[in-house]
Parts: sequence; structure tokens; C-alpha cells
Amino acid sequence: MTVDRTVALVVALHQTKGLEPELSMDERPIIAKMVNKLLKYLRPDYAVYHVRAVNLIWSLEALTKRSYVESILAHTMTSPESRNVQESYEAFGVLWRLTGQCSDCL
Repeated sequence: MTVDRTVALVVALHQTKGLEPELSMDERPIIAKMVNKLLKYLRPDYAVYHVRAVNLIWSLEALTKRSYVESILAHTMTSPESRNVQESYEAFGVLWRLTGQCSDCL
């Protein structure tokens, strides 16, 4: 999946020491775009991608000094669009379940 490769590359570039110019991912809008895209892969019809998406979400969380991922999850779960709220709760359920089962997720 292209999202996998893109997010993995961003994480790797952020962690690379001595890279000029330095890539900073500690901005909420940037993290939000990637997390929101990954949350779509936590839908039931994308079950094959669930573990990888959870790994990538927590990799993004590890890049930041703030709790952006938690904030983004809370925001999506309180969306004014009821369809999006249902999908957000389902995605959060998958994230919660797999975070407890996946040793690479944290």
C-alpha cells in the first residue's frame, strides 16, 4: 500500500540524524493528514492492513513531543457527521484491540 511506504519513509527520514535540511514532523496538521489516512485502513474491509496501520499510527505518535494522535482520535470521534463518528469508533476499537496484542505497536 502506498500509504504504508509513504508514512514509513516519513518516519525514517524524521529519525535520520544529520539530514539537511532536518525533517520535522512535530506539527499537528502534518500528523493529522497521515493519521486520518491510516484510520481509513482500520475499517472492517481492510482487515489485512489493520496491524500495519496500527504500527504506523504509533510510529507517528513516537515522532512528536505532543499527544497529537490522541487529539486527532478524539476529534474524529466527536465529528459532527454521524457516519464519520461511527467509522471513527470502529477504527478506535481496532486500534485499541491491536495495540494490546501487538508488541511492535508501542
